[in-house]
Amino acid sequence: MERETSNLIINLQIQIMKRIHIIIMSCLVCLGMGAQGTIRDRRVFNIDSSNGTIWVSTLRDLIAVDMQTGTSLATYQTDANDQDASIGCVHCAINGNVWVGTWGKGAYILEPDGQWRKNVYLSARDYVMAIEDDGENIWCGAAAYLARLDANGVLTGGFQCGDKLSSSNGIVYDIDIDSQGRVWLSEENTGLSKVEGYLMEHMEDYKNLPFRKGYLCNKIAVDEGNQCVWGITSTRHGLHCYDMAYTTVTTYTQAEGSLPVDTVWDVLVDKDGALWLASANGKLVKRQTDGTFKVFVADNRQNIGVLHEDDEGSIWCGTEKGHLLKFDGERFAADIDLFAHETAIKDIALASDRDFKAASANGQVTLQWPQSGGVLLRVDFHDASGKLVESVNHATQEEGRGEFAPKALRRGHLYLLKAYTGYGAYATKLIYQ
Repeated sequence: MERETSNLIINLQIQIMKRIHIIIMSCLVCLGMGAQGTIRDRRVFNIDSSNGTIWVSTLRDLIAVDMQTGTSLATYQTDANDQDASIGCVHCAINGNVWVGTWGKGAYILEPDGQWRKNVYLSARDYVMAIEDDGENIWCGAAAYLARLDANGVLTGGFQCGDKLSSSNGIVYDIDIDSQGRVWLSEENTGLSKVEGYLMEHMEDYKNLPFRKGYLCNKIAVDEGNQCVWGITSTRHGLHCYDMAYTTVTTYTQAEGSLPVDTVWDVLVDKDGALWLASANGKLVKRQTDGTFKVFVADNRQNIGVLHEDDEGSIWCGTEKGHLLKFDGERFAADIDLFAHETAIKDIALASDRDFKAASANGQVTLQWPQSGGVLLRVDFHDASGKLVESVNHATQEEGRGEFAPKALRRGHLYLLKAYTGYGAYATKLIYQ
């Protein structure tokens, strides 16, 4: 009996992994990208912001960008050898924590002091695709489960997801919370669902609703001004508007002449109640007060896959090729190439400077790090402007310690030192002596 149960669990995990892999590949194909290069895929999947910083994630990278200057403040990379360690979502919590959900590795928290905590409640095998908070609770959407946690990551409740036939396949793709505290979520197979109080209600029970089994329900946005929920299923199935009061759905498509684009990848309702759509070929679409749509086109014409509104009301767009666009309401005011001057720190879980020491004297630099970090592989030195000055490939045989003499550094100058080891990465500022 135990062996049968164990085999059942293993088969279920395999099926979920296959399903996640198919979803990722489908997304890449929709954007015109093949499976080649997916380990360092530059497509922007998620954007959130807090205290003047924009946090952006691709499949493998988490990047912090200064909203005013557009400069990269920090970059973290997942382990390229771990095929499950892809980033599923990013959320900036009210208390300053940055939550990172992953495909198959649970949830991580980056605290304001730069320290990482991983798998705060969710197991190390969870697929966390969506995270939101209502001011008191953190809501994490995973495979077949919607978890409610406190600000410290302690579980306070949860709901099983999925359709009536198979709750194991109800992957939560997006979450939005209205002013009444109702949690709206999009799920695979089930489609649109709502949590109010202690009750979860699946909208699949309503007639003629496109968010139903057989569709892949992706992004949603609550529109309280119009008392509806906007959502997209497959990218070319148009835009759907679910009326909360009458439980009916209106669908907008280019074929019918009610939508100016045939592809929609993300939906956003801004603070003023306007609806924004992300589309192909650099098109950002806004729904006007009269119900018509206006199209704005970015100069680089890259497919826009994700949208975010910051505290100042600007709309940020993430593109398929690693660009971050800022729209000020009238025009695209900035185009930031996230990978133009990348200074990546490898391995989210181990990146730390608290256990790392660096000192220089007589033209020699001495490093110390935890022995658990492995041997030294490479050291990069960047000047105050972020420019790479010198890179030293230096694999030492001794774990936890390394010494070398840089050639291009100038004494008395400030440098940002980034050391990469076999299992971690460390960074600190150093005045070269």
